[in-house]
Order: sequence, then C-alpha cells, then structure tokens
Amino acid sequence: MKTLEQPPKESNKLKKEIDPRGRKEEIKKYNFEEFERLEKSTISLVEQLKEKIDRGEYDMLISDDSSGRLHTLILRKVINERNRKMHPELPQNETEVKTRFIAGGTDIDDRYSKISEFFQKLRPEVKKKALLVTEYMNTGRSIRYLAELIEHSGIDFDIATDRAEDTPEGYKRKFPNTLGSKVVYVGMVGREFPLYKKPWLTGVEKKLFSSEAHPRAYRDNLDAPIQGSQEDVNKAREDVGILADKVLREVWGD
Repeated sequence: MKTLEQPPKESNKLKKEIDPRGRKEEIKKYNFEEFERLEKSTISLVEQLKEKIDRGEYDMLISDDSSGRLHTLILRKVINERNRKMHPELPQNETEVKTRFIAGGTDIDDRYSKISEFFQKLRPEVKKKALLVTEYMNTGRSIRYLAELIEHSGIDFDIATDRAEDTPEGYKRKFPNTLGSKVVYVGMVGREFPLYKKPWLTGVEKKLFSSEAHPRAYRDNLDAPIQGSQEDVNKAREDVGILADKVLREVWGD
C-alpha cells in the first residue's frame, strides 16, 4: 500500500482582500497553501507563453501525469480567458482550448503502446499546436518518451513545466534527437513540486505500473488509502480559478 502525505490544511477560508496595488476590486484567498507556492512559477511560465497565447497558437493542452492536472487546468482558464478577450466576436465554444489528460511518469514503458494509440487518435483534433504540460522535469526521461510518441503521431507541440532540475537548454543537450527542436518552457529551476502525490487535491491518481493510458479518479483507486474528501477537490478547483485570475492580472493587467 502506498504511503501518501497527509491532506494539507486549508491556508485560509475563502476570504477577500484588496488588491495590494491599490485597485478597488476584491480578490479571493486560496483554500490551500500549495497554490500560494505555485504563484511565482506559474506567473513566470505564463509570461514566457504570453505572446503565443495571444496569437492563439495553442488549441490543445495535453496534461502529463496526475500531479500536472491542476497546472493544466490553470493554463486552460488563462488561455480561454485570453482567447475570449482577443476574439470577442466568436462564440465561446470556438475560443476554448481542448484538454486531454494522460498517465505519464517514469514508468511510462508499461503503457507505451496505449499512449501511442491515444496520440494517433488525437491527431485530427489538433489543428494548430499542442502544449504538453507537466509539473516537474527531473532527468527528462519521461518527457522524452512522450515527446517521441507525440512527434510520431504528427502533432506539433511545445513543452511547459512548472519546475525543472535543469534549464531548457540543458534538456535539449541531453536529448538532442527528441527535444532539440522543441520549445521547452520552465517556470522555475528548482526541486519543489507542491501537488505531487496529493490526489485529494488533483482528484485523480495513476496506478503504478499500469497499462492504462489515463489516470483514474482518486476515489475509484482501490489500491490507495482514501484521504481528504470530495470537498477538498472542489476547493482545489476554486483555487485553480483564483490563481488563474491572479496570473491574468499580473501578466496582462486583466
């Protein structure tokens, strides 16, 4: 049986405070302190992606592994808001970026064929470019595998990670045949992963050494002890919106 960290304490009840820059609108505070720890790296990452987002380059987000799910949802809200801002004449369904979730990770060998099949089926849905989103890159091995599979399917894509052990240039030198031609965005270089192994926040969990291409709902995973509650998952989704709104204010002044 896997050992998981204890569910986090709520950093604050849903309160409001005045924007410190003196604006009159009120902003909500996070339910969980993990999202406070994500602010700096997420803002940095989106600042790097800003021009491509405003050009509408991405029409698909691919979330790598369970802990990357909330990072992907934050980026989805940011991109959707900017798409609506840039193209107010379009109906909402035409400004929403598509999102798909897969079970990546270091044991990807066990589901290599299933993920490959999934990307082949996904190819017709990507009209422009996909963004592969992960929480953390260490050696880069699992991202290299995914990059091989996505590229083999014919999907054009960039890579975005919240944290990494190395710089984008370092990963390109390490895997020149796979990542050398790809754009890799890193929010921050450093070893910290606030959402890793916290399925009571992400709502999903990957079964280790499984052949399944996608993570399963945390409460459907009978191999893991159930901690936290559905309320925690719901509050984490609130925090996704709070952080995305803060990113929009910081990066675009929205």
